Amino acid sequence: QNEEKGLLMLSGIFTGLALSVKILGGITLITLCGILMLIFIFEKRKQLSFFKCFCIFLISTFIVSFVWYIRSYIVLHNPVYPFLGSIFKSGRHHELPMGVQKDIIGFLRLPWDIVMNIEYFGGEQIGVIFLAFLPCIFFVPLRHRVIKYFFSFLLIYTIVWFCVNQNI
Repeated sequence: QNEEKGLLMLSGIFTGLALSVKILGGITLITLCGILMLIFIFEKRKQLSFFKCFCIFLISTFIVSFVWYIRSYIVLHNPVYPFLGSIFKSGRHHELPMGVQKDIIGFLRLPWDIVMNIEYFGGEQIGVIFLAFLPCIFFVPLRHRVIKYFFSFLLIYTIVWFCVNQNI
């Protein structure tokens, strides 16, 4: 809200850490970039100010995460292991779980499938409690700007995750 460069840098550092731990942390990067774009569009920010904030966020993200991708390239000959194994010819790639059908029906069934058909996603059982509390999101008032951005983040993150490798 205040374009505090320290908070943008901290956000970039945490996004870089997420990206360092797991390649799917890239979804967080894509989502946060989308949120920054929404802020720029809807709050009519100055272009130069927005560009500076965006660069601070991206540079701090990549400074933290690039070391681990270089390490992965040195050790495994693939910076994004286990993805793109056939492109990097690392000889160390395997098929990951594919998730559900990538269409509108698959997206609408996603909460149900994550709980009841976890074998599609290669993860552990989330639990039925998730489904029990899911309808509560429709009762959250969207009057506050932070809540709107949080739900925008949640929606964009879910859509991007659904479109790439659906792995839990």
